[in-house]
This record gives sequence, C-alpha cells and structure tokens, in this order.
Amino acid sequence: MPWREELRSMAEPAYAEFASSLIPGRDDLIGVRIPGIRRLLKRILKDDWHSVLESGPECFEEEMLMLLIVATAPIDIEERIRLESRFIHLIDNWSLCDTYCGAFGFTPEESQRAWDHLRGLIHSGMEYPMRMSVVARMMHFTDRGSMEVLMRDIIENRHDGYYYKMGCAWAVATCHTLYPDIGRRILESQELEIWIHNKSIQKIRESLRVPAEEKDFVKGLRRKAP
Repeated sequence: MPWREELRSMAEPAYAEFASSLIPGRDDLIGVRIPGIRRLLKRILKDDWHSVLESGPECFEEEMLMLLIVATAPIDIEERIRLESRFIHLIDNWSLCDTYCGAFGFTPEESQRAWDHLRGLIHSGMEYPMRMSVVARMMHFTDRGSMEVLMRDIIENRHDGYYYKMGCAWAVATCHTLYPDIGRRILESQELEIWIHNKSIQKIRESLRVPAEEKDFVKGLRRKAP
C-alpha cells in the first residue's frame, strides 16, 4: 500500500533503537518520528482513511497512525467513540496513550459527551484506559470545576499499574500549577495513594512554572510509606 511504503521510507534505524529504549515491551519500532507520521496523517485524512483502518498494523508506527486517524478523522463524537472501541486494545504503552489523548478531537458542542466518555474510562479497571481518562481530561478540560472532579476521581479510583499512577501524578502536578489552592488541599488531605502523593510532589518541584517558595512548601508535605 502506498501509505505503508511512505511510512517505511521515513524509517531511521538509529532512532528506532533510541525510541524503543523509552517504550518498555515494544521491539517493533521502525524509527519514524512523530512529525513524519503527522504529515502522512494529513494526506491520509484527505483520502481514503477508512481503508487504512481496515489494514492490520504491522509495527508500532502503524498503530500510532491508526490511532491518530481515530482521534482526528472528520467524524462526530459518537462515531469517534465507536472507532475507539475497535482500536483501544492497541494502546498498551504511555506513548500511544498520550499521543492519542492529545489528539482526541471534539467540537465545543460535543464537550459534555467527550467528558462523559473520557471520565467513564477510569472505571474500566484497566491500566491504560484509566490513564487515558486521566491524561485526556487533564489535557482538554482545564477549567477549575473539571480539575476538581478529576482530582476526586484519582483519589477514588486506584490501580497498581505504574503508568496509571504516573499519569495521576502528572495530573495532580498540573492541577497544582493551574490552581495551587486545589493542589495544596489535595496534598494536605493525604487522600492520595502515598506513591502518587510523593511522585506528584516530585513533579511539582521539577516544574519551571512553580515558584521556589511553593516548591519548598510542598516538599514538607511528603509522606513516609507505612
């Protein structure tokens, strides 16, 4: 297929080796950088993108391309959710998860449906759909009320998966940056799982957007494991 040949023409073996080291459990990368995948995606979306989705993916980059089609194809939110249900099994690592979350498209009129769908994923009991729920909402719904709900969902929905917990810590740190009073309240309440609590503090302290005095304050909120 022409799109498959074009994708492979952009492969860089050295980059494949580097990228594979960042994505545990995946050794099928051919080394195409995301900007190249996005350029190909633009052309595919103007043509027969349906046929691409009917092709079984043969490598990591093909999975990413297909997920980006699902996330950005010119369709309404209901059709996007239906397509997602067909391809969500491909999301088995942080890279595919976060790329899909960032690209997930919906109109302002579809915001409530998108929110309801994404929020529902946190109840799946599965690591990556739960991470999708946290990361996508953190990226697309940054108003105060949505962040309050997201923080409560993180407190109430636990999973031992490392990448879910990392997504939660990222979201708590982001919330703290946007709304320091909410972030402080969450940390002072000690309702978060201890690992997420401490990792959130680490991420807050690593941020260039947080004042030094605030970094010192949250450092004092670290908790010891029992």
